[in-house]
Amino acid sequence: MIENPNVALVECIHETVFEDVHIVPMVMRLRQLEPELWRRDTDYLRTRLESVSQFYDVCLLDCPPSLGKLTMMGLVAADYYLTPIKGADRFSLDGFDDLQETVEEVRREKNPKLVYLGALLTMFDGRSRIAKVLYEDLERKVGKQILENSIPTSVRFPESIDARKSIFSMDPGSSAGTAFAKLIKELMAKMSLSEPNGKDNGAANA
Repeated sequence: MIENPNVALVECIHETVFEDVHIVPMVMRLRQLEPELWRRDTDYLRTRLESVSQFYDVCLLDCPPSLGKLTMMGLVAADYYLTPIKGADRFSLDGFDDLQETVEEVRREKNPKLVYLGALLTMFDGRSRIAKVLYEDLERKVGKQILENSIPTSVRFPESIDARKSIFSMDPGSSAGTAFAKLIKELMAKMSLSEPNGKDNGAANA
């Protein structure tokens, strides 16, 4: 779709093991395609998503940890955004201000209704001293906009990646799976979304 604008987004959609959850995978050589991205207007992704938005309740955009063109496209296309902050990584926090400046630019120029859902702490261990220090620094930046649920460090994540499985297929009852399920419920509440069919299975269907 990036290389060939004549390819429709619907042609890139794949089913997953979860009912009604689909994915558009990104090619591994994305860095090589960056020059091609810069030839596209920042509305490119939003326009493509509009062609399939009527079929989905939520479209989740996983942007790279950089302020390149793809991230800009994602912010222009999104209704909401959140900022993952690695729990014991100072560099992750240092890039927060740059991202917020980019967000304000996008709001002024392209997407004034872009809403901040909050900062998400990942690989977080609240018992460590450095994690506590970074949490306090983040709190000074965003106040109460830190999400209540964080994602802990867990061996289950690399295991699920190695097995090419979702954490909900691998071990949904683990601390990692439980943390993600709680996070999904929190985000759905912030976006005023109800769980599919009134079932308690938001983790698998979000």
